[in-house]
Amino acid sequence: MRCRAINGTIWIAARVIPRQIGWVHQILVPVFPDQAVLLVGDSLIGQLPPSWVDPQAINLGIGAIGVADVRTHLHDLDALSSARTLVLLVGTNNLVGQSTLPSGLSLDIEQLLAALPRKISVIVCAVPPVDRRVHSQRKADVIVDLNHTWKGLARARPNTRWVDLHHALIDSEGHLATAFHQGDGVHFSSAGNRVVAEAIRAAIAANSSNS
Repeated sequence: MRCRAINGTIWIAARVIPRQIGWVHQILVPVFPDQAVLLVGDSLIGQLPPSWVDPQAINLGIGAIGVADVRTHLHDLDALSSARTLVLLVGTNNLVGQSTLPSGLSLDIEQLLAALPRKISVIVCAVPPVDRRVHSQRKADVIVDLNHTWKGLARARPNTRWVDLHHALIDSEGHLATAFHQGDGVHFSSAGNRVVAEAIRAAIAANSSNS
């Protein structure tokens, strides 16, 4: 019940005062439950219904942010000491209009992961594919390169699990499947959200069984 109220407050605030949503997250931290599952990243995770992931999940996603922004967001929150799991899905906004990986992005990822408390369980989700038939701002090969970087750095960190969303979301031609996006080629439909939530749930369960 507490998580439902927290998530409801965040959902309303994100629509009424979107530019202050980080501040709203900060003032809610004292009422976060112990052993919460924190969903952090950009709009791709921000639109994910947290209850589909875990009863103790709190969605702290913020639209249009990138990797370095997430590091700052988590530093300002100071909410990781009592959390059970941190789920990260971020990086797609770093790729808008880029034909190669932006300079410094690998370092931003490394610094983000290094700044996390070592004891916290972390789930790192791959940046999902796009449907290139309707979306051209992000290049498929750059997404692949970014995920290669994410995967290597995530696997080098203890208590961290990599979730490859790519094969679960693509169609036979290698695009984000039409059924899994809202028509813009990027943001998930309800069906896409269910695929992502299921993959995250499985990763959380696997981490719990190994702890």
